[in-house]
Amino acid sequence: MTQKVGILAGGWNVEREVSLTSSLKSQKALQNQGYDTVIIDVGENLIELLQTIQKENIDTIFNGLHGRIGEDGAVQGVLKYIRIPYTHSGVLASSISMDKQIAKSLLQNRDILMPKGECINVAEFEDYSPSFEGPYVLKPNTSGSSCGVHLESKKELSREDIITYAKQFQADSDIYGHQILVEEFIPGLELTVGVVDNKPLTVTNIISHKGDFYNYASKYESGGLTHQIPSEIHPHVFDLAMKNAKEIHDHIGAHYISRSDFRYNPEKDELHFLEINLQPGLTPTSLVPKQAKHKGISFDDIIVGLVKHATCHLDT
Repeated sequence: MTQKVGILAGGWNVEREVSLTSSLKSQKALQNQGYDTVIIDVGENLIELLQTIQKENIDTIFNGLHGRIGEDGAVQGVLKYIRIPYTHSGVLASSISMDKQIAKSLLQNRDILMPKGECINVAEFEDYSPSFEGPYVLKPNTSGSSCGVHLESKKELSREDIITYAKQFQADSDIYGHQILVEEFIPGLELTVGVVDNKPLTVTNIISHKGDFYNYASKYESGGLTHQIPSEIHPHVFDLAMKNAKEIHDHIGAHYISRSDFRYNPEKDELHFLEINLQPGLTPTSLVPKQAKHKGISFDDIIVGLVKHATCHLDT
């Protein structure tokens, strides 16, 4: 009997369009390999989601959602409760990885460099004063796709700067969450390492043409960036990025696929871990599929591999 796969898509957060694109590409890959599929556009009524899964007689869920609800353990908890196999990582790993500060705190005792950072509730941000020197990166602690990220080049944030950022984040808190992560900006190169089938693929150097970091415009606008695959960095940095990506993937408890992002400062020869994404973008031109292609792994292979390794994650 043909396995029927329900593909969760869309959602209702700022990453909805990214999710729809990834999900449609994933559906095509599964159909190419003979799977019976149905796209499920997930709304805020999770009862409707459960009813659709039952009505469509779905065997396995492909989680094509991005951002909060889809990546933070919420929908994973629903799927775990009804004991249906689903792709990507389980509840615990998903919730940890979505909270950048918690993920970093779990890695503090590992031999992995990370930028200095402080996490502040939006409601308390007007009274905040950084305990470390800038330049700074300010970003939502629980959002992806570089949405809502600000780079502040000053060595110190003035009271006026703080109030301005507080108002911006307060206005968007329903979209980005209620915590702001303030980190030191690491100058240098943007590097990323994808993991597929729990094995690191290669290192990509992301060269942004629309800013000093890998921002939303760089990711999704035409001509926004260049991917150097594999990165031409020094072999010892390349090897360290691969080693750290694998260690972070394992320590967080990621399942099958992830992508870890780093900044490398060549002047200090320091590689800093920024964050791990357990549901990286899945189109043929996304970072992880491009790395996989370089290693001889097709896009269809990635998507089918995710479905074949789908599980209920009952122990996590």
